[in-house]
Amino acid sequence: CPDSYREGNWEIFWSSINILIMKQLTFIALLLSVLLLSGCDEKLRPFQVYFWTSAKSSTTYYLYLNDTIKGELPYLPEQPECGDGDAKKKTLHLTMESGTYKIQIKNEEGVVKYTQQLKIKLSNHSKEISTSTDDRKGGARNVNEGDCLIEEIYY
Repeated sequence: CPDSYREGNWEIFWSSINILIMKQLTFIALLLSVLLLSGCDEKLRPFQVYFWTSAKSSTTYYLYLNDTIKGELPYLPEQPECGDGDAKKKTLHLTMESGTYKIQIKNEEGVVKYTQQLKIKLSNHSKEISTSTDDRKGGARNVNEGDCLIEEIYY
């Protein structure tokens, strides 16, 4: 074979190898990009929060969220469930974004009966719900399903 024929084959061979390597590197780069971006996509969603109390009282109490009145805290004789639309209608319903909130229960004169901190976070990949209080007389219990959070406050 003439030398020019061999040189042409080598050029074609190395060109083919380079194309294959570039395709593999491009595929790996795309795959890594998709994996990294999908892991970082933490789109936050709001909770549908339903407040109520099991503490029967002749006094009317109001729920404050970060020092803003949100409404009367209703008394219910039994706990509503996330799937029970009629029972949830009797609660104080708030749509709450992920965050940390100061919750207070006050009477008509503004006297604080109970205070707590509520921290919530909801995304496609995770859920966080925590409450804390220094109040020794009252407390809170919650039930959660999906984006539904039913929060009982007792005092």
